[in-house]
Amino acid sequence: RGELRHGGGGGGEPQARHMVETLLADRVSLDTEAEGGALCQEVLEGEEWVVDTVSRAGEHKCVALWRYGKGEANGAPFVNFYDELRPCAGEGEERLVRYALAVLDTLGWRWGPAHIEVKQTSRGPVLVEVNAGRFNGVDFGLLADVCVGHNAYDVTLDAYFDQAAW
Repeated sequence: RGELRHGGGGGGEPQARHMVETLLADRVSLDTEAEGGALCQEVLEGEEWVVDTVSRAGEHKCVALWRYGKGEANGAPFVNFYDELRPCAGEGEERLVRYALAVLDTLGWRWGPAHIEVKQTSRGPVLVEVNAGRFNGVDFGLLADVCVGHNAYDVTLDAYFDQAAW
């Protein structure tokens, strides 16, 4: 049984080539619950971004925009070096946010936080994954408060319990 390291997101070409060769050589399942079959993910070139959102009755707000710094280190094909909090200013950033909010609409997401990972590729934003109902995996509450004046935790509470503050 093959396993992807670190969830999805775009490992290096050698790792992807090895996975495809393995799939062609044997019947392999990457899904431990399935009976046969395989899951393949496109290797996406470009910067990886995260749009953290909170939704209330189908109205979505971007509460933070992050750019991930990843690369090869110590023999690993992709390692997280940093998460950079970025302003939602600029055409590229606004496009990422619009794309992420459209994803939430498409999924019918109406309430609560979502952590949306997107690659900015040469053909535009491409969805990596949606963690609906979850906050960013790292506690950035204090940093977000200081830098942008709010954080996903407080905005989520407002969405559920304080319409005026929302």
